[in-house]
Amino acid sequence: MATYYLGIRHHGPGSARHLLSAMEQLQPDIVLVEGPPEGERLLPWVLHAQMKPPVAMLMYVPQDTRHAVFYPFTVFSPEWQAMHYALQKNIPVRFIDLPLAYKFGRALQPEEERIVVSEGKNTSARCGHQHPLDYLASLDGFDDEDEWWEQLVERRHGALEAFEAIAEAMAALRADEAEDEEDLLREAFMRKAIRKAEDEDYQCIVVVCGAWHVPALQNRPPAKSDEALMKKLPKAAVEATWIPWTNERLGLESGYGAGIKSPGWYEHVWNHNDREGIHWLVKTAQIFRTHRMDVSTAHVQETVRLSSALASLRGLSQPGLKEFKEAIQSVMCMGEALPLQLIERDLWVGNQLGEIPEGAPQTPLQRDFEACQKKLRLKPKQEPHTLVLDLREAYDLQKSVFLHRLQVLGLDWATLSDLEGKGTFKEAWNLEWNPEMMIRLVENAIWGNTVEEAAAAFLKHQVIKGPSLPQLTNLLLACLPAELPEAFVIASEQLEKAAAGSRDVQDLLRAFIPLIQVRRYGDVRKTDTQLVSVIMDGLFTRSCIGLPSAAASLDEDAAQQLCELMRQTDQGLQILQQENYWSSWHSTLLVLCDDIQVQPLLSGLATKLLMDAHQLENGKLEQYFLRALSSSVEPMRAAWWLESFLKGSSATLLYEESLWLLVHSWMNRLSWEQFQSIVPLLRRTFAGFSVAERRMLARKAQLGAGGGTNTLPRAEYSIQEERAICLLPVLSQILLPITS
Repeated sequence: MATYYLGIRHHGPGSARHLLSAMEQLQPDIVLVEGPPEGERLLPWVLHAQMKPPVAMLMYVPQDTRHAVFYPFTVFSPEWQAMHYALQKNIPVRFIDLPLAYKFGRALQPEEERIVVSEGKNTSARCGHQHPLDYLASLDGFDDEDEWWEQLVERRHGALEAFEAIAEAMAALRADEAEDEEDLLREAFMRKAIRKAEDEDYQCIVVVCGAWHVPALQNRPPAKSDEALMKKLPKAAVEATWIPWTNERLGLESGYGAGIKSPGWYEHVWNHNDREGIHWLVKTAQIFRTHRMDVSTAHVQETVRLSSALASLRGLSQPGLKEFKEAIQSVMCMGEALPLQLIERDLWVGNQLGEIPEGAPQTPLQRDFEACQKKLRLKPKQEPHTLVLDLREAYDLQKSVFLHRLQVLGLDWATLSDLEGKGTFKEAWNLEWNPEMMIRLVENAIWGNTVEEAAAAFLKHQVIKGPSLPQLTNLLLACLPAELPEAFVIASEQLEKAAAGSRDVQDLLRAFIPLIQVRRYGDVRKTDTQLVSVIMDGLFTRSCIGLPSAAASLDEDAAQQLCELMRQTDQGLQILQQENYWSSWHSTLLVLCDDIQVQPLLSGLATKLLMDAHQLENGKLEQYFLRALSSSVEPMRAAWWLESFLKGSSATLLYEESLWLLVHSWMNRLSWEQFQSIVPLLRRTFAGFSVAERRMLARKAQLGAGGGTNTLPRAEYSIQEERAICLLPVLSQILLPITS
């Protein structure tokens, strides 16, 4: 009986190659792999024809998916090759790491109840560095651990000899090293699994684990010591599933704390073990050419020579990624570092996205999600892209409904973006696949077995929680594009009840304004919005009744907020063009104009909106101006009124001479101290005008109040009325469509 410990680097292609060579030489009858035992139920799918790495095992606590961990694998991961080899040879393969049931169980424990497994042990950083391999790399003169491991281990010949050297190096590192509490537990469980395999009389046992753990597994303490560590550990229920992974995510720390910076490079090393890197440099040249860079065959040849020369100068057996980068920058990029960014994502990282076989262990919601993806041809891609949908097309409408339902569930795969000039029948979605969203999908499995069921149930739950009026409106709006009629009815009823009991005018307006857009969905999506109309009537009536009292005795900040809501309401009513709304709205605005208790910002805005709607009788506008700017009104209040009235419109002062004279007279009455106090307000008011408008107002002010209608320079023209009359039919044809 013999047990062999093969210490590998997670995601190391050289380690994977050495591992396969060693296993062919040893011919084991069982393979033990560092990994969570809960993942063993997923192992039969490794050999499936549709399984295409990179993929990951997702382990999670069903009751609390915040506790979840990924175990990613790609084709050059040593663990993947070990599993693949054992399953092909019909050799038993087991995961021997600390069961996640215990790891999550400890995490779910209150801090004060957590069992300490290493009393008095120091858990300081290893070797005083972030990682022990950094320490070895620095001793050998390398910049980082990746470069050192690649040159001394990944490209070393002689499989078993390499693993023996690794074990010796790790033993030296751990000799005077403080023990980590989690490592103690993990290694205790690994040793227990090894003892079990030996007791079962396997003759050749191969243990595949991270290099750091090898000394602790080789020099085993008594079994009683390990059992004492594992005693009374709490447990949690754990589920496991396969999910697709991406090259980019391989750079993240995973379940075993490993990550790689350049998975695209490691994939090349696995597939093309050429010393000169010719395949790598040819792909580099191809990418540069797609970006219209002038890179020839001669550039490739010279880059090969330079990278080999750099490796020789540094005493390396062959160039690595660092040498290729420097050679590419010097030769292909003419010394510039910026063009290297063009190849970083496509070449160094890579854009591979894994695939999972149909029927692999998943929640029903995951299966429905992937079925919808397949049906709608929305295959996930690693690189971000934009999808424009025409909602008049049935197929595009189905895609839109599906993506809106995902938004309800909080999945961030697709986000809506602005699409100007396309009306309401177009939607633009920005899509970017993120494997972590699968946790959110698993978390939502409690709401239903399909995306539609889960989205509807989740919305109902949110509505019943009784959020504020604006939040209820947003939930109601989410039901329409997601086509969730049952949730829509419940949200409508809840919104109507909440509106009936609300006296907050700002909340009523915030709820009313978004509902205006529902009418648009009624046109494109053929949604019945009759219930929405009833709710809008109630909200609007209550808003109009409560607005005058709500507009009194407000400070400047609160008045500005209400002003913005009034502007949005007025703009929305212009979209609706319903006479009953207009009449109620204009009546309310007149009350605001006439009530002297109303905050000046609000009465000034009300006057402006009525003027724009041509709802002020002759002389009424001048009357409001005279009252707002009279000598009895505090200058600051007058400035507020003027700011709100003039915001976004200089034409009133430029072309209404009577109003200009009123403002001019008001300014002349101010003392120097009063003028200084309102200058910031005036500056803020006029800053919203264009440069040309400010220039014309300055010219008008220079000419003074007596300029009358002649204060603006006008050109003299000799008009021939007979010829001008001939233009009227043409002008009427041009202007009639605009005014109709």
